[in-house]
Amino acid sequence: EEIRDALDYLIELDKDLTCDIEGFSLKPQKAGVGTISFAWSKHEGIAFAVDYSPIEGATEAPYGENIFNKSVRGLIQSFFRKFKGKLIFHHIAYDASVLIYQLFMKDLLDTEGLLDGINVVMREWDDTKLISYLATNSCAGNKLSLKDQSQQFAGDYAMGENIKDICKIPLDKLLTYNLVDAMA
Repeated sequence: EEIRDALDYLIELDKDLTCDIEGFSLKPQKAGVGTISFAWSKHEGIAFAVDYSPIEGATEAPYGENIFNKSVRGLIQSFFRKFKGKLIFHHIAYDASVLIYQLFMKDLLDTEGLLDGINVVMREWDDTKLISYLATNSCAGNKLSLKDQSQQFAGDYAMGENIKDICKIPLDKLLTYNLVDAMA
């Protein structure tokens, strides 16, 4: 109910939103949607778990596991269908591919689901990584990662190296990380 209410709030807010996901893999067909975040300003946003399920009582990694969450996925798919603003990603090639495959497609050969997902998720979008690339007007040694681009605003919020396995991060820390990504 809290997730439904938050997504309804985003529809009522009627603002462009940044969107970021944390997945279990870099391959869209294996990534799942561990957590997802949306932000409407550099100080305001929401993040929640989708397929990431905390392991109760875990005091060391793994802290969570990948459990398909049909009900939350349905809420997110419905949200994307209702949302009429612009979605802003950093590296849309990953996030949109995962969202389209995970939320709209039955399998890799599901062309109908693919086209539906493209029409819904990519109706109106921006990609801050592409914008950063064009703004630097150079292809020599650009640092285009979100962490590099947002350092001045967000500080060094990365948890060591790039996250390789989100199950090794407690849910509260993962949600904070995901939300800072969206706000950045």
